[in-house]
Amino acid sequence: YDNWSLTNTRTFLIGAALPLTWLSFNAKAINKNVELDWVTASEINTDHCDLERSTDGVHFSKIGTIASSRNSSTESDYTFTDDNPINGIGYYRLKQVDIDGPFTHSIIISVKMNNLVSVKIIGNPVHQNLHLEISGANGEVLPVWIIDASGEKYKTFTTSDGSKQINMEDLSSGMYYLLYQSGNSVVSIPFEKQ
Repeated sequence: YDNWSLTNTRTFLIGAALPLTWLSFNAKAINKNVELDWVTASEINTDHCDLERSTDGVHFSKIGTIASSRNSSTESDYTFTDDNPINGIGYYRLKQVDIDGPFTHSIIISVKMNNLVSVKIIGNPVHQNLHLEISGANGEVLPVWIIDASGEKYKTFTTSDGSKQINMEDLSSGMYYLLYQSGNSVVSIPFEKQ
């Protein structure tokens, strides 16, 4: 390259109007959702922004669309809530689409979700069957243990979202605990077997 080419290339890039300038792109876990927010400094002929999510940071699928400001020389703030996030690490990016079709992608950001699982015992004391209501497992198999007051394990089973009945006829009368993992914590629910 000679000086003329470099100078002209730099002048061309400096003088070219970029269709979009991102100032920030953030994601944070709030309860069981992921809130995405981003700020643009200026927009020229922008049409909309697709929000894309991935489990591996490579293969993305669209989870929503937000209309753009189209033409703006001031900062524009946007927010989108993913109310069905990936349990574990989810990757997000923005796909800004111009009015005439071209698009650009933002940086990729990630959020780690430890969705909180909830298990409820319906009816306590328990007679023949232990009735459970499970939510928040998002299709994952959840290991559950039943122990007595001394910590001796009596039953181990797996469950997922929904209702489940566990036969308890083989347990003698007394106090027991149902244990399961929710996020990084082990939850203990006491119940009485009659």
